[in-house]
Amino acid sequence: MANTSLKKASLNASSFSAAHNSGRGTNEKDKDEDEDDERHPHSQPTSFPQVPARDELINFLKSPLAPFEASKRATKSTKSRHPRFYDLHLHPDLQLRKIVVVEDLPEKLAEICKKFLSTHLVHLTYSARFPFDKHAERDQTKAARPTAIRNESTLASSYHIRFGDPLSDVTSTLVFKRPKWEGVFEYTLFPRETKDMNFAIPDGFLCVTKEFEATEKVKKALSKEQQEDIDAIIKHNFHHLALWEFKNLFAGSKETMDGFVALKGDFTWPTCDSTGTRCGDVRHTTNNVLSETGRQIGFDAKDVPILKEIFQREEEKAANILTEILQTGAPMAMDEEAEHQTASTSGKVIAAPKTLVDKKTATTAPTSRSTIGKKERKAKDSKRKQETADNIAEPQKPHIMAVQLWSEGVKYDATVLILNAGNYEIICIRRRDTQTLYISRVLSVTDVIYKEAQIGLQALAYYDARDRAYQLDTLERVANPIFPRSYYLKLNPNPYPPVHKTAASLSQNAVVNSDAIYQNLLKELRSKDKFRIMLPRSIFRKNKAYGLYTMIRHSGASMPPEPSVSNWSLELEKRITARVYSVIATNERNSFTDKLVIKLAESSFEYDQLKYEYKTHLRFQNESFGIEVFGIIQVPDSTMHGLLMTWAGFPPEELRRKRKTLVVKKNRENYLKAIEALHAHNSLHGNVKVEHFLMTDAGRVSLISYKPIRLTRTASEIDMDKGKAAEQEDEDERLAKEYAIRMEGEMKLAKNLSLA
Repeated sequence: MANTSLKKASLNASSFSAAHNSGRGTNEKDKDEDEDDERHPHSQPTSFPQVPARDELINFLKSPLAPFEASKRATKSTKSRHPRFYDLHLHPDLQLRKIVVVEDLPEKLAEICKKFLSTHLVHLTYSARFPFDKHAERDQTKAARPTAIRNESTLASSYHIRFGDPLSDVTSTLVFKRPKWEGVFEYTLFPRETKDMNFAIPDGFLCVTKEFEATEKVKKALSKEQQEDIDAIIKHNFHHLALWEFKNLFAGSKETMDGFVALKGDFTWPTCDSTGTRCGDVRHTTNNVLSETGRQIGFDAKDVPILKEIFQREEEKAANILTEILQTGAPMAMDEEAEHQTASTSGKVIAAPKTLVDKKTATTAPTSRSTIGKKERKAKDSKRKQETADNIAEPQKPHIMAVQLWSEGVKYDATVLILNAGNYEIICIRRRDTQTLYISRVLSVTDVIYKEAQIGLQALAYYDARDRAYQLDTLERVANPIFPRSYYLKLNPNPYPPVHKTAASLSQNAVVNSDAIYQNLLKELRSKDKFRIMLPRSIFRKNKAYGLYTMIRHSGASMPPEPSVSNWSLELEKRITARVYSVIATNERNSFTDKLVIKLAESSFEYDQLKYEYKTHLRFQNESFGIEVFGIIQVPDSTMHGLLMTWAGFPPEELRRKRKTLVVKKNRENYLKAIEALHAHNSLHGNVKVEHFLMTDAGRVSLISYKPIRLTRTASEIDMDKGKAAEQEDEDERLAKEYAIRMEGEMKLAKNLSLA
């Protein structure tokens, strides 16, 4: 038996392949192979012992792990970063609203790994060395030792070596059925985007390897279908598959992690006040409007089994509770702990907990210090001071950590988030449409299930990104789709982070520079009278913000004999300046950005002004400061109208925000030149303000807005209207003088702008 068992351990991958492909039972096949080994004792290499890949993996997964320990010089700070500008100004549609605890989430993830183990891993070659051996030398370094943890940085580095590298290699091999243990995924401490690194930056990332993005050889090692999957993920900027946020061993104590789980239920997101004193950031307002941060987000996965099960289960649970309340009229029953706390605190005023001691005694300790004896008070105060000195588990800290983790997920549009404190970990799943965070119980890294759950988690992150990427690909093939609100979220200022150089968002998917296609767009704008337009809900506060809108033309151009619908759709994007929004123009195959803008008028008064501006733009659209206009869009069943124009740049403050201050400085005299050119036509602007000028990167200045001018009337003119005689030349002279005064005033204002 011993000889047979030893020979079983030396079976190579081809033996498992034959067993897998045959219709016979496994035991019968193993017996035949044992007999073959006895007849041919030298059929396998004997230079070193070989263990089947599946057994190697099982041994690795079940091998015990030493817990992390703090070094003698470790920081004992448990402070966590408080919310800042990006967090406090996060768009309401992106804020966390609810936390749900999924107790069996680790087991669900481990099932993914167990499915991989249910086969013999026949795709691996006989000589494939296990990644645990490959990383063994690195594991002996000082950084990887469990007792070397000084702070978050050393914890992140140690986790990278002990877990990140080997587990990403294992997951890649299992998911893509690679012939050897090597990565398509990689664990890294740095994101793909390197800009905007001063906010919402996680400590670890699971990404598609850089080699895959840059090297065709690595890419060709996968099947065509797998290549297409990876390409779709990269294209839509989903290659940050999972994010890690680390807390040092003191900040992430068991009490703090338990406090994080205790956040379950409705979540209150911290926001900035109107004065900006809370964020203290110069970007608090944009054009006198409260700034909104975030990024354009994708969809939730639809066909990832575990996610579907979790989401549906929680939805059914919530629906059942609601049904019970509606049927019985009774409030939702509390658990035993909640009932105990309610009973014990009845009739007492409880002090707000500030330390762990307060938190533990809050349900029984009254606030009056007179009820506590001197000795008890002295002992309690001494213990509180000690725990305060050690910075243990502030009650508000879990809430701060949740804000930090969720903001990072929003910034990188990630679904899988991990909160790791060395020896304890909480796995989180972000759901976009309901703004919900599904979290696991506190998991110890020494748990037998930990490695299996991690492998399942990384595989889940890949399946999720693939599903979401293909949803966007499907939408691209639909002519004029009505996109869900969640994806077309518009933000102010520009969404963070910038799109990766190898990726493009849906709206920018086919952005082209072909002059022929652009000319086709212009032809449509000049001839068609109906366009499909998407208006942001923040502007058009009705359920139907998408539909056919009519173009009203005042130019006298010939109109088609019958209403004609353009095959180009227009979508309002971000606001450029006062009531002016950039537009994305798309048809079935192409799209353009930075080509068109729309100026909106929401009231009848603004519409009257808009009609005046339309006529003024028509008059000057061929001048150096002019902008071509196409017509006024009329929104059905609404007082809203929009003047459609060509794109002409940004206001100066936006260029400065884009770090193009030098462009503004070099060309600021063009503000004055634009007003001079307008005055050369004996016309006034009416309201010279900086937000009414737009400047391109090349320095060209255009006038985006005009205001109707009404000159004052004298008493003699009023009398003249009543029939009293007055000389016409006197009136002309007076009007000329007033024009001159107005022009001089506008020149001074423009000169001040050019010197600013």
